[in-house]
Amino acid sequence: PAGGIQIGSTAENYDVTGGTINITTTSNANFDISSGAPFYNLTISRAVGSTASVRLAAISGSSGNINASALPLVVLNDFTINSANSPIFNAQNSNVTVGGNLILNSGATWQSGVNTLIFNGTGNQTATLNGTIGLSSLQVNKISGNTVTLAGSVSALTLTGGITLTKGILADGGKTINVA
Repeated sequence: PAGGIQIGSTAENYDVTGGTINITTTSNANFDISSGAPFYNLTISRAVGSTASVRLAAISGSSGNINASALPLVVLNDFTINSANSPIFNAQNSNVTVGGNLILNSGATWQSGVNTLIFNGTGNQTATLNGTIGLSSLQVNKISGNTVTLAGSVSALTLTGGITLTKGILADGGKTINVA
């Protein structure tokens, strides 16, 4: 890729307590993420003329000396995909965990492959879905009594891999959830 972020850290070597990672694709080369550390907030955008996607993918250096496997993405707070210029996020079969709100704006696209979108925040969470979303599996694993609420203009979700309600409440917001 022409851009990317690789964080090859283990849990004992990071302490993420705030901040926002802003990723804006500006070319036709994809932006790849491989991080062993979580992000606090993550925002994805696309510049005018860019056709690139933001992907969870393995990263290797041009000389072959850097090689990082694709890793699950963990966002401790809010994950936002903006609307301008139709950004695309592709999880490419890696799980995505969101501890805050998920905001998929109109014009944005979420591609998953075979993975699980996990909501695990300690408070109530909202998934505002106004763009195009393809999900494999959905898991709600929260403190008992806390809710994940589906909101936005998307009227139906199709989960090709299933749904798991481990702990917490899923409020469908009047949406249809199809499990294929």
